[in-house]
Amino acid sequence: GSVIVSAISRFCDSIGAVPHCACNYVPKIAEYFDMGELCQLIAPRNLLIVSGDEDKIFPASGARICIEKTSLAYEAYSAKGKISHIIASGGHRFYSDEVWEYIDRILN
Repeated sequence: GSVIVSAISRFCDSIGAVPHCACNYVPKIAEYFDMGELCQLIAPRNLLIVSGDEDKIFPASGARICIEKTSLAYEAYSAKGKISHIIASGGHRFYSDEVWEYIDRILN
């Protein structure tokens, strides 16, 4: 499975909308797919996406749209219960409590 924290939102809402380091920029990527389609590649394995409700770099509103697209792949695999989206209180950071609680739940 995968855990993605403070790194999922639509390209137009995140990397394309704010000054950001070149580490996330792939020329013309948004012409072909968005982060929601990339996350579909994880299906049907467990996936947790954590967004901060005040994250200005990867806004939760764009993450919700990505989750809707990603969910289509999980539905196709009859694995709808294996995708989770947590919107935590805060900005762009790692949310360790939410992550470890999820990992503990899926491992036990």
